[in-house]
Amino acid sequence: MSSGTINAAPAALPSERPQFFARSALVMAAIIVLSFPLTYYLPVLSGTRAFDTLYHVHALVFFAWIALYVWQTQLAARGQIARHREIVLPGLR
Repeated sequence: MSSGTINAAPAALPSERPQFFARSALVMAAIIVLSFPLTYYLPVLSGTRAFDTLYHVHALVFFAWIALYVWQTQLAARGQIARHREIVLPGLR
C-alpha cells in the first residue's frame, strides 16, 4: 500500500477565483439578456403583446439582481473587497 497520501488536484490560486466568478457572472448575464428578445423585449417594444404590471416588476427585479451580482463579482475581482462588503452589508463596517 501507499503511504496514505491522496494526490488531490491543486486548488485554484486565490487570485484566480475572483476572476473565474467575475467572468462567469458576465457570461451568465449575457446568456440571460440574449435569451429574452423574442419573448419579452420585442413584444414590449413593438406593443404586440400586453403584459401585466407584475411581469414588468418581476423583470425589473430580476435584471437588477443580475446587475448587482455582476457588479459584486467585478468589485471582488478588482480587489475592492471593502466596497464589495459595504454594498452587501451597509450597516456592518
